[in-house]
Amino acid sequence: MVCIRIVIAISILLALALPACAREDLLTDASWEYRADDGPWAGRMPAVPAGVEWPRKWVTFSPWPTGAADRSGDDHPSNIAAVPTGITLNGISACRATLGLYARGVLDLTVGQAAPRQALWAYAFADLKCDADQDATIDVRSCAALTLWLDGKQLLAAKEAGEHSVDTRLSKGNHILAARIDSGPGQWQMHGRIRPTGGPRRIDARCEFELTEPAELLALAWTATCADCATLNGRPVPLALPGMNCEQAVIPASALAAGRNVLVHTLPAHVARATPPGGRLLAMRAQDAAVIWGPVVSHADPTSLTIVCRTNAPVEAVLDIDGRTLRSAPAFVHRWQVKDLRPGRAYEYTVQPGRGAARTHTVRTLPAAGPATIALVGDPQSGTAWRDVARAAGAQRPDYLVILGDLVADGLSEEAWTRTFFSPGADLLACVPVAVLQGNHDRRSPVFAHFFGHEAAGGNWTQQVGDALLVGIDGALDWSPDGEHARWLEKTLAETTAPFVFVLSHYPAYSSRNHGKLAADGRVLERPSRVAREQILPILQKHKVTAMLAGHDHGYERSELPDGLTLITAAGGGAGFYARLADAEKANPHSRVFLQKHHVGLLKVDGDTAVFSAVATDGQVIDTRTWKALER
Repeated sequence: MVCIRIVIAISILLALALPACAREDLLTDASWEYRADDGPWAGRMPAVPAGVEWPRKWVTFSPWPTGAADRSGDDHPSNIAAVPTGITLNGISACRATLGLYARGVLDLTVGQAAPRQALWAYAFADLKCDADQDATIDVRSCAALTLWLDGKQLLAAKEAGEHSVDTRLSKGNHILAARIDSGPGQWQMHGRIRPTGGPRRIDARCEFELTEPAELLALAWTATCADCATLNGRPVPLALPGMNCEQAVIPASALAAGRNVLVHTLPAHVARATPPGGRLLAMRAQDAAVIWGPVVSHADPTSLTIVCRTNAPVEAVLDIDGRTLRSAPAFVHRWQVKDLRPGRAYEYTVQPGRGAARTHTVRTLPAAGPATIALVGDPQSGTAWRDVARAAGAQRPDYLVILGDLVADGLSEEAWTRTFFSPGADLLACVPVAVLQGNHDRRSPVFAHFFGHEAAGGNWTQQVGDALLVGIDGALDWSPDGEHARWLEKTLAETTAPFVFVLSHYPAYSSRNHGKLAADGRVLERPSRVAREQILPILQKHKVTAMLAGHDHGYERSELPDGLTLITAAGGGAGFYARLADAEKANPHSRVFLQKHHVGLLKVDGDTAVFSAVATDGQVIDTRTWKALER
């Protein structure tokens, strides 16, 4: 065996004595073995020939939602060898969206089309460039049925989810790759790559190390490209949030063996060609336990709060609040519900992760009645600008915070959540109760269920704040007339007696920016915006909703419909701005204010008056709108 065994009893003691920033890599002197697919292990990484680059830009078409009749059967478009301007099958008109790939070559249809569900399909088209004649193998992974064509010739018709491979001959020049991708439960994706026929699909790397007293460790921090694609002693490396892509995985002491341990890291061959497998392994001591996400205050009402945090290792965590001590069993994610509190009162609370440092914060319960201030932020998606917006929001001392979707640019990237959302917004999230909407870039992330509750993970919610009723909806769901979501919204709005009702969605019904583009027939080109305009908006108008607030189209815009309904796009939470359309007046004839500034929306409700203000990060009020109470 080529790999070296590292006896690290002394190294562990040294690591435990050093500050976290000085911990040594336990694999520094390790030798790695490599293999291609299931071949023999060797001391050098096998050669990986270059393949044809998988297309990074796809034009996709998905049916206009008609309830249970979405599926088109096997009647494919007549011309599958070119990118069409539109698709209609069995009388179903498809919505168009141009999508790029996410990490690890994933084409995610939920980003530009709709939430995944059964009986939903999409066609995707891409230009494929080949620099030389060659025999190639196309590897694709799907979450449901998948059909694949090359220049109009069907290569694959897979009826089930899974990994699929097909051999073909590629000639030098340009080709059209097309796919029909059916939605599976919880996902709607395709992941592909093209390799020379006979070339490896994956590269494994392994090394051995020995531990004399693993119980003395809190955990080992494993850092690598695709750190989640690894096994330790034949078992998958534990993940804090299964389903996420991560560059660091934490291996608890309970998963370590006294004596010999074997770590195996697996990468797709084309990834390994650019970044060979392998990584760093750092010892963590008990004092290294820390809260890395949160705490976040959610699910608040006048007499209760829910506090959630994530620790860097599976440790016990303790919450002290209002003279009570609440303990959470060893885990990565900790959640406490605190009841029997007083309305509108400030509470100091402390969270201690294991033997790590404790931190103290202050939060207020919601007011039972009377004046209330609600902060609204859309599309944070970045570190620096979101930090400024979060500070501006906190300076207004709101009672409640709503984030209008696209919290991060890639909802399945742990690094994105850490660097661009939780860290920059830490002070605000710990001190103001928050509710969120899912945006397209959030990608149905498991973070929502863990941190913000099942409603945010794939449903709709309501929240009473003072005299305002907030109705949060997932605009990517099926809003077909008489469908369950449309019926729920009708019932919610019909039954409320609140003088002010604000409906919140990630997707605006009208926009002068990118997502407001019109198709040739004059309808909104993109599916979620078309749903908002043609299916959701009529319900809001029927029930005399005060305003609809959305994100998605980066920047600020206020529109006023003839019947008095106000539409506000408050997508200035941190993401870069989208330009005004050349035909903006046609796309959104109701626009009154259009600005390119990062901002926080402030909704103040007091008695029979509600005032919305858009406040830039420098404190400038860039727009205001006032409403009087409506008797219901």
